[in-house]
Formats: sequence, C-alpha cells, structure tokens
Amino acid sequence: MIPNTCPKTGHRYGVINANSLNGDVLDDIVQNGEALWEKEALHQHLAAKKAAYGRMVEALTECFEGGALTDIREQIPCLADALEDWTQEFYDSWTSEAETYVFADIDGVSGHYDTESGVVMIFDSPTLVCARPCSPCYPNAGDLDSVDGSFARLPVKDFREIGTLRASDCTFDVPPDWRAE
Repeated sequence: MIPNTCPKTGHRYGVINANSLNGDVLDDIVQNGEALWEKEALHQHLAAKKAAYGRMVEALTECFEGGALTDIREQIPCLADALEDWTQEFYDSWTSEAETYVFADIDGVSGHYDTESGVVMIFDSPTLVCARPCSPCYPNAGDLDSVDGSFARLPVKDFREIGTLRASDCTFDVPPDWRAE
C-alpha cells in the first residue's frame, strides 16, 4: 500500500495548514470531531482506576478474612473518598501536548486535525484537485496549501469520466468555503 493514499480509490490524501482554513471550520472540527487525546486520557485513567480498585478489594478482603468486620465498615468510606480524590487529581494533572481530532462527514469531508503540528489531513472529500506532492513529512499526500484558483477542482463522482488523469494525480480537497480569506 502506498502511504497517504486512499487504498480504495488511489487518490492522495490532502494536507493543509490549519491557518489556511476558516476559523469556523476548525471550530466545527473540534466541536464535532472525536478527541483522540481524551480517549487516551480515559484509557490511562481507567487502567489506573482498575489497579486502585484491585488494591481496595485486597485491603477489604484482608480485613474480612481477619475477622475485622468493623474495620471494613470504617474503611469503606475512607477508601471511596481516597479513590475519588485520586480520580480528581488525575484529571487535574493530566495534560497532553497535542490534541488530535478525527472528524467524519463535515460537509462530506473526513480527516483529522493535529493541533501540535497545526495540520489538517483530508482522507475523503467530494472534491478532487491536482496538487503538488508533500515531502518528506507526508510522502505522497497532496499539498493543499500550494493550490490556488488556477487549479481545476473536480467532483469525485466525475473522476472516471476524465481518462487522462490517473487516480494518483488527484488529491482530496477541502471545499472552497473552508479556506481562510
């Protein structure tokens, strides 16, 4: 498989700097996209919480097996409070250098936005454009920042009707109203 190309169509993925996009579009991506960094934080949190619950169960089991039933009753609120405090500390202290939002079907466009690099990558779009290849950061992807008004845009549904272009010559593009003015 060729990197940064659609395995189904052979079209190149598009890459555009977030600063080249209309601010409202970026807001839509952040509001409607899936925040992968939150998923990672939640995964880490749940793994740590599972370990904490395991330690709590061990402590309660020891109390129960030792016949200290009153100790269990006294410790349950303390353990629950400690776990709640630990959970809040986790959320208060967890930070991510980068936030990545995956979005699907915003104006028919799918892709992801990486806030650390400031890059929006387009994986699917109703529009194609011939764009200069990116290199070396995104090999084979199309550089949508190099596209200006002189480049012809083509609806994806019409691609097969133009026999002179290969699929790999075309890049998924953003809609014209997504671009900053």
